[in-house]
Amino acid sequence: MKKTVALLTYLFLAVACLKTLVFAQSNLDDFYAKLNDAESKIKTLKVDFKQTIIFEETNEQQSTVGTITFKKPDKMHISQKTPQEQHIYIAGTKNVTVYTPENKQAVINKWEDFAGEDTSLAFIIDFSKKRKQISKTNDITLLKSYGDFFVVNIKSKTSKNWIMNLYIKKENMLIEKAEIQNDTVLSEINFSNYLINPQILKSDLEFTVPENVEVINFD
Repeated sequence: MKKTVALLTYLFLAVACLKTLVFAQSNLDDFYAKLNDAESKIKTLKVDFKQTIIFEETNEQQSTVGTITFKKPDKMHISQKTPQEQHIYIAGTKNVTVYTPENKQAVINKWEDFAGEDTSLAFIIDFSKKRKQISKTNDITLLKSYGDFFVVNIKSKTSKNWIMNLYIKKENMLIEKAEIQNDTVLSEINFSNYLINPQILKSDLEFTVPENVEVINFD
């Protein structure tokens, strides 16, 4: 199956060389206090995304458009509309279902196998809650203000060429842009049309197998 799960595998990317200094500890504590406060008010969330990926070896470029639906504590549906319709359903850290209507196929993977390919997903939603877990395998640095944004730099401790920058809007403490650079891929994803605490139906977050769809279970 072609990883049009590209939405997750390359969910962010491209990297800015920010000539900035690290925040003092007092400013860092203040930043996380603001972020925690903003995220504590979010129970459900919907946001559109547009992702642009550049594969360095071939200079090939690919764009992806879709919507993320999230409900605390840990349910998420990533609906990819282009270039191929695909739906990714995540509930906690048990398993992940990837449904591709065109192929009439749904694949269920163990969370650890799926997340092992890329941990970008963990950085998008509820970042402050996942910060301690993320910091076990990554160095997290808050860079000085960049216009209307706080910029958080995340650098892998195990892969020296993997870097992510998150641009968090000062006004509402929501992630507006994410960038990542690794050995072979540059990409950027922009978030827009945030809906905070919308009504979300059970069917928005849970996969129901349509008629004539093959289910492959690797869980």
